[in-house]
Amino acid sequence: MDLNTKKILLIGEADLSQKTEDRFLQCIKWDGLSTLSNIRDYDIVVLDLLSLTKDIKDTLNWQSILSTVLSFQNACGILSHGGEIIVVGDPRFKVKVELV
Repeated sequence: MDLNTKKILLIGEADLSQKTEDRFLQCIKWDGLSTLSNIRDYDIVVLDLLSLTKDIKDTLNWQSILSTVLSFQNACGILSHGGEIIVVGDPRFKVKVELV
């Protein structure tokens, strides 16, 4: 992949992945986040909260998502080189997380 190609990750959708000369869009469903190797490889990360149904919200392992995939270090890794994290939808919902 060309160094000038923008890598975009859309979390919450599937089957929309595509590639052009200057853009690479990868889509992954919420329950597929464990297969993601390094979120810091992306220039733009879009969190599609509109796709989260109550069933999905209740079954996701938010502890794992927040501590690994969407951790502070990963967010810094994306944002520190001019990347973006975009949230689509209402982020106000309750999740169960145990503090260690």
